[in-house]
Amino acid sequence: MPLKAAIRRKTAALPVRREEDPELYSDGLPMAQNDYEHRTICHAAEALRGHFRDRADMHVRGDMFIYYEPWPKIKRVVQDVLVVRGVKESSRNSYKLWDVGKPPDFVLEIASASPEKRDGVNKPKICAGLGVREFWRFDPPGATFRAPLAGRQLRGERLGPQGYEPPPPNGPCSIRSAVLGLDMRGRGGELRFWDPAGRKHLRTLEESQRDRRAAELELDDERQGRIALEAENAELRARLEALGFPRQQPDRP
Repeated sequence: MPLKAAIRRKTAALPVRREEDPELYSDGLPMAQNDYEHRTICHAAEALRGHFRDRADMHVRGDMFIYYEPWPKIKRVVQDVLVVRGVKESSRNSYKLWDVGKPPDFVLEIASASPEKRDGVNKPKICAGLGVREFWRFDPPGATFRAPLAGRQLRGERLGPQGYEPPPPNGPCSIRSAVLGLDMRGRGGELRFWDPAGRKHLRTLEESQRDRRAAELELDDERQGRIALEAENAELRARLEALGFPRQQPDRP
């Protein structure tokens, strides 16, 4: 049975109190436990948003819970970055599986001291059971998990003998994500995305902001240059008129 139909069948008989949805399915609690974690989540989400901005079938969400059981059970799993394919873009306060109709295709977790996020056994099983195609973790110091960067994926559309299976590395500290079509690289405590087609790293949030500021300064310099040139031309015309030269009329078509 398709996942969407199975989810609807499972939840149809439950007395979901929709008027209480904002309270029952709230993402009001911050996931990030420290500045490093928050910075990495923002960088990853914004880099992927920028890369897929022209792709209507690829949507990126950051800092969001995945709810997979509605009221009265209300079960959720914590993830930091989600990528969903084939779902119409819309604003959401939380990711409710029974509303969206499918699980995310890619999830990324940044390691922290949170008990929910230290779960290295049950969470992969939950995501695999929901049908999340790729499950990734990034832990630069290796304080929570053994590998700084680790990915797991389904075998085709099915689970392998051990559930998720690790994709083979394609270089030092580099692993290819089949969902994203990008190489994920964890080096020097930073998570970067490499675009093999464009032969470049995706821009981080700080790099994008720096590029934007540089472009704004360049435009401002050009604007100031035009204003100075117009003022200089006006002064020259005024001097010529003072010397008796007639004002030059613009050419008529």
